[in-house]
Amino acid sequence: MKKLITFVIGVVILFPSISQTQAFISKKETTQLSKKEILFQMKTKGIFNQIKKEKQNYVPDEVIIKYKDDKIQLTKTMGKIKAFGFATMKGLSKKEELKGMNVAVYGVKSDETVEDAVKRLSTASDVEYVQPNFVYELLDAPEEIPNDPMFEQQWGLHNIGQSINEESGTVDADVDMPEGHDSFSKSENVVVAVIDTGISYDHPDLMNQMWDGTDQCVDHEGNVIAEGCPNHGWYYTDDTETDTNDPFPTDDSHGTHVAGIIAAEKNNEIGISGVGEGIELMALKTDLTTIGNAKAVEFASNNGARVINASWGAGFDNCDFAYDQMLYEAIENFDGLFIAASGNSGQDHDLSDFFDLPSDYGKPTGCWEGLDNIISIAATDNNDNKASFSDYGNVFVDIGAPGEDILSTVIGEPVVDIIESQDFEEITPPTIPEEYEQTGNWGTQPEEGYGNVIYGDLNQFPYTANINSLTLLVDTDIKWGPLVCQ
Repeated sequence: MKKLITFVIGVVILFPSISQTQAFISKKETTQLSKKEILFQMKTKGIFNQIKKEKQNYVPDEVIIKYKDDKIQLTKTMGKIKAFGFATMKGLSKKEELKGMNVAVYGVKSDETVEDAVKRLSTASDVEYVQPNFVYELLDAPEEIPNDPMFEQQWGLHNIGQSINEESGTVDADVDMPEGHDSFSKSENVVVAVIDTGISYDHPDLMNQMWDGTDQCVDHEGNVIAEGCPNHGWYYTDDTETDTNDPFPTDDSHGTHVAGIIAAEKNNEIGISGVGEGIELMALKTDLTTIGNAKAVEFASNNGARVINASWGAGFDNCDFAYDQMLYEAIENFDGLFIAASGNSGQDHDLSDFFDLPSDYGKPTGCWEGLDNIISIAATDNNDNKASFSDYGNVFVDIGAPGEDILSTVIGEPVVDIIESQDFEEITPPTIPEEYEQTGNWGTQPEEGYGNVIYGDLNQFPYTANINSLTLLVDTDIKWGPLVCQ
């Protein structure tokens, strides 16, 4: 049972960025899903390849201020007035307020660095703390190897000594998933929030595993969302104006890869099997800033998540200026397990001044008290050895779990692969291709540098308000596209 628990709480990974190019005009093309074409991918250095941040990597010209509750309360009118006066006196421009957290984001003076602003504002009597709005970034992608959507390739769940990336494994160097599932009844409705780059919630191996927020859903400040959360979560950034209710990934498979390891549907005759049963996946996409991540933690807490998976982090040589107190407090207030990667710098956290956050928030230092809900996970390979890239430490790192050559789900091919730009070189304007149905006055028009461009209402070129025109193509699934193994 110990090994099973180890893997359940050790699902923290990183996945590379997949670029996506915008198309100018759609091409007639039929796309169908096939069980044999489900997209999965394996990375040679992956499950604990953590999002890392260089020192002093933060949103430029921005600071986060947490006001003292007995001085300024942003939920009250007088508090807002005081905060406005404070910002005016200090030469700050308001960008966002998170009233429930009593936090505000401000732009600093044009002639002042973020470091200087933090030092200057930290001495104010109304302020509990001031910090940068840190940015967490993905590492470079590890090399790809052939993938196969077969359970036999999931050595982390069931290692029979199979060869992975031309290296034989050690029998039973795994988490004993089949034995665990046979010995223990599955959980029911355990919500696991994946704070990451989004989850492809229409993936055939994930679509039945998603959290349902349709009937009841509240935002990061506890306000009821009238329309619910039909897309299984939320997308948070450092600007409320750009937050949306759709956490679908646009160009990166990392969150989807994480989700598959946690809870890909078992015994559905396709793809892989997730390590857990009875899990509901809550998709929380963020821009990987302090503000975006902290709001996501609050959303998870307010909507019943019992576990948060965080496969991102920040490496620092000291814990002074780098202390992300806003994120620390959000994790502290979360009533559940917060699972974090130990890091992928190969560092011994016990014997150096190096810190990797948020995983190291679980142990006390000279800058913070240890949080008892954080579990820090190191990565192991298919021979039960520590992965060469994994951070470690007898004190700061809690356990190890399979984290190298891990097969899991990813998003479909970029939209550009199924919707391609066209220059219509073989068309004589104003005609359009024969396969295009049309109503109204559609036609092509020569445009320098673009070839022949298709326009609506060509007789009123370029655009004049009149009766709408419509052109229809064959139905095309632009989220999935042709699904292949890469």
